[in-house]
Formats: sequence, C-alpha cells, structure tokens
Amino acid sequence: MALQRLLGFLRRSEGGGSSSGTADDGAIFERLHHTFKLFLTEWNNFQETMTQVEYTLCCDHPFGMQRVRKLCTAAATQVFQCIQQLGKLYPAPCEALYARFAELQKTVASVVYEPRFQAVGPRVLPFGHSEGLPAYAKVVEMLSLNAGEEGGFVVTLAGCRYFLLVNDLQGEVIRRIQAAGGPVRARLTKLSQSLVDLVGNAPIPEELALEINAEFSRVRVAAPRRAFLPCLCLWSLAEGEQPSAGWTERNGPGTRPAGLAFRGRPIPPGAPEDAALVAFRETLAHAHRREALVYKRAHGLTESSVGLSVVFLSLPEDHDFQRDGIPVSGRFPEGDDGDESKDDRDHMLGSPVFRILQHAAAHILPLTLEVDSVDFAARNCSTYHDIARYCHEKAISSMFAVGSGGRHAHKRVKQLKDTVLKQFWVVNLNDGFASVPSGPVIDISEIVSLPMLALWRGMNVYPWQGPPPVDGKGFMAVLFEASANPNLDPAAQTAYFSEKNYFMIARNYCSLHSRFGFHFVSVEARLGERKRENYLVFQLRGGAADIERRILRVRFVAELLWEFGFKPQVHNDAVSARLEGMSLEDGEHLLAVAGYMTIHTRQLDMIMQEAARVAARRKEMLGHCRALFTGRDIPGRHEKT
Repeated sequence: MALQRLLGFLRRSEGGGSSSGTADDGAIFERLHHTFKLFLTEWNNFQETMTQVEYTLCCDHPFGMQRVRKLCTAAATQVFQCIQQLGKLYPAPCEALYARFAELQKTVASVVYEPRFQAVGPRVLPFGHSEGLPAYAKVVEMLSLNAGEEGGFVVTLAGCRYFLLVNDLQGEVIRRIQAAGGPVRARLTKLSQSLVDLVGNAPIPEELALEINAEFSRVRVAAPRRAFLPCLCLWSLAEGEQPSAGWTERNGPGTRPAGLAFRGRPIPPGAPEDAALVAFRETLAHAHRREALVYKRAHGLTESSVGLSVVFLSLPEDHDFQRDGIPVSGRFPEGDDGDESKDDRDHMLGSPVFRILQHAAAHILPLTLEVDSVDFAARNCSTYHDIARYCHEKAISSMFAVGSGGRHAHKRVKQLKDTVLKQFWVVNLNDGFASVPSGPVIDISEIVSLPMLALWRGMNVYPWQGPPPVDGKGFMAVLFEASANPNLDPAAQTAYFSEKNYFMIARNYCSLHSRFGFHFVSVEARLGERKRENYLVFQLRGGAADIERRILRVRFVAELLWEFGFKPQVHNDAVSARLEGMSLEDGEHLLAVAGYMTIHTRQLDMIMQEAARVAARRKEMLGHCRALFTGRDIPGRHEKT
C-alpha cells in the first residue's frame, strides 16, 4: 500500500527503525494528521472560491476583470496546494494530477488573459468615407453639437489600437488597474490620473503621425478659418459588430446612446502643424477618465473589448463655444465625480467580462467524476473541481487506510456504534479510546474524548425532522439549481452521498467532518481543564437550493450562534464561528449546541424565503439550543415531530 510505503519512508528518514513502535507510529500518525489538516484548509478554501465564482456570476454585479483574475488565481493556487499536500499522504497519482493541472491552468489563462488586440483596416479616414461618417454622426448626436457635415476626419479603431499596441499601453493599463484593485471609488481619482498621464505622454508612432498630419492639413486647406474639436467615441465592441460603425442602440428609443463621448481641447484656426497630434493624444487619454472607468466596469468591458475612435470635427466659422458648453480645457465640469454612467440596469449579463468568467468557470466548477466509477482516475480530471475532489477522496482514503501501515495503526480507525452502527468513523489520534476492541467497530461507551462526547450528545439529543416540506417556489429553486449547477448534477450524487463522515479524536481534541448531501459541516475543538487552551470552531457551507437561499441559511445560522457567544463570519453561502477560552463545563454545553446545529441545519436552505416557516423554525431551534446551553433536557426530545 502507498501509505505503508510512506510510513516506512518517514521511519527511515528519521534514522532507522525504532524499538518503541507505538511511540513511532503515534508520532508519524500525528505528522500525517497535520498534513491532512493542511490539505483540508486548502480544500475548504477552494470550496469558498467556487462559491464566490458562482455568486459573482449570478448576483454580485458589476464586476471587473481584476476580480475574475483574482478568483481564477485563487482557484488555481488552492488546487495546486491540494495536490502538494496529497503528495505527502499518497504520492502515486500526483504526477498525473500535476499534468492535468498544468493543462487546465494553461486553458484558463488563455481565457482570462486576453491576447493583445489590434484592429485591422484604415487608421485615418475622412468623414466622406462610408466608414468614417457613422462616428461623426454619433459624436454630433451624443454631444448635442450644432454642427452639420462641415468636414473633418476620424482616427479609427484601427488607428487608436495601433497607437496603444506599439507603445504596449494596453498591458500597462491592465497592470495598473489590477495593482489598484480595480476601479473602486476610493482609488478611482488616483488610478484615473495615472492612466490619463500614461496615455497622454506616450509617443505617437511615425506612420500614424504622418497620416493624422496629412488629413489635418487637407481639411485645413479646405477651411483655413475654422476651428476643430477633437472628440473621443467610446463604445462596446459587441460580438460580430463592425468596428467601423462602432455604435449600437441597445436600450430602445429615447435613451442615451450605448457609449460615451468626450470633448477634447479645441484646435483654433492657425494652430501649429502638430496641434492635431497633441489633441489626438490628449483626447484618447479621456478613455481613462473617471466616468469612462465606471462605464467600462458597469458594462463589463475589458480593455480589448472597448471601441475607440477620435473624431476631429471641423466647426462653422461662427461657432459659439460658450453657447454649446464646450470646455476649452477639455476637462469635466466642476463637481463631476465620473459616475454619471451608472444606472439601475444590469449590463453585465452577456458582457465581455461576464462571458470570460463564464468560460473560466466551465473549467473550474463542474464535477464530472464519480467516486465509484471505473473512470475515477487522475488522468480523467477535466476541471479544477475534479482535481480537488479526487485529491479529497484520496486524502481521506489514505487516512482511513492507515490500518495497513504500521504495527499498531490497525487500532486507530473504527466504525462508530451507538446502539446500532452509525455512518461515522472514528480515527484515534492518540488517547481517545478507553480500550481498543479487536474488531472494526468502536462503541460509544469506549470513547473517552471529552469534546467528541459533548458534540455527539448534541447531534443525538433531538431527532432530525427530515427535509422540510418545500413550497412550489422552493421546489422549483432546488430543481433549477440541480439542473443549472453542474456541482449538483445527479451523476455526481454517488460521490456526495457515499462519502464517510469521520471524527479524529484525542482525549481533549475532536475534529468532525460531515457531509449530508450537499451540506458540509466541520467542527474542531480542544476541551480540557486548561481554559486558555480551549477553543471551538464551527463551519457550515453548501446546500441544494439556489445561492440566494443558501446565503439566507448561513445568516440564519449566524444569528443563532451569536446568542451563545460565537463570533460568526459569513461569506457567501459559508459561515465560520469561533470561540476561545471557555471553561470545561461551558465548552461541553457549547459543543452540544454545535452538534445540534450540525444535524438540524440540514436542508433548511430550501425554506429560507418563507418568512413564517423560518420564524417558527428559529423559535424552535433557539429554544432547543438554550436548553442545551444551560444543561437542560429538550422537551419532547424522544418524540419525532
């Protein structure tokens, strides 16, 4: 067995065989248990990251690429750590797991880190050209300018992208946004100024400069006494949209056009020959003003999915700049905080950023492997979740297979019996058994772990009432989640429902890991006479309903735990609550409360949007927990209601 070989390796690495077999096995087992705890930390972190991905897609809008990259990086790091820790417990499959991980990481990176984008086509066009006229017309419309077709020219999307590409500005813009944590309000002004300065000070490539100067000279010869107004068009490059037109009216008649336009600094008659070049650079830099950053985030745009054109309008000779409100400086009016583009509509669905996270999630979230299937092998892992789940199964199996690895280790793992056999296994880390039976079963009377006994009492003090009846909406929510969430696919249920629930114990220590369907609970506690060393951690996550109901459930659980001194922290559909420094007596009562919550919070997510039923269940559960906390019996505890 692999674990037996590992135990032998660890023994040899410590200087050869020892005559104190029991002590050696105990030390080695404690080392393996420590590794297993490190593995569980990364596994739990990955579960939370998957929830964050799911919640971001369904509910937490808007979001930007910086969050997408942060989530994908976290998922990759946590799965990599799962493989590393498994390698210390069961190294055999790790080479294949690393290979699959490398392939997935490359695939996800290709989705999340877009290649540099360069548009094709002419870089500078006159208004008279069929591809230049739409940009001119849209600028006039959006800025409410009193201008006819007086002439002018456009630096097209291809021209603007060429400028950004040659100077490698797109990569630097992405880096600075990522470093700032995204365009959040607290750092928006500083970030915006940094990006405006970056673009505004970049040199214009010689080829592009020649084309801009040539077109500027042409229109000035035709109208030497006219001023020019440079304007920036900014829009979303929808799939299949022609960049030459650059604008689509997506919100119906009478609404603000789908995009932004910014006025630059006017170029007066008789300006120097390079005035158009200076104006082009300054005006293009408006793409990183506060309002533009907010607009791009709200609409889920990446830097490469933003359409850009700089339009040079030839204005009438008698044009009144003050009348049309064109600021000479080209800056926003005083007091404009750049948030004008926010509205009540959700623009994220189907946006470039949304689609990128969707594509990445397809390589992160689905669970395609069945534990009992002949295809359950490292080489068949198709997603990050597959790899993490495979590691989890093998890590648990390694701990439970410890009976084959060491002269005394067979005494450590037993199935629990409390009148009848239970679907719980007990791993004796040190001194948690009063005596060791010869068979594979341990009776609850032979357990001397103080925290486990207190926890077990709470788990069995009152019979679970079974899944709550679900109304039509709740049933449809569960049904929809089961069909939409690949983690709840029926093909994966064998793996979920067949997993062992287990305690790892010593006289003063207990660690419980329990799964019921899609409901995960872990409890860890140290309980003894030394008050300052005592602690209790309760964690719950998951569920079968949609994420909104799962979030409501963990908030419900957190409210109950607050009353008993816990300090719960809620994150999406997970709650973690910790207590430290309690007396032995208080610790026993609190562990009973934790045990009760382990059992009686199962499947409550399905009724969390039914206020009356939630209130009734809260009242009942709070009464039961108060009784346990004060050492009293629960009324009618032997009657299943």
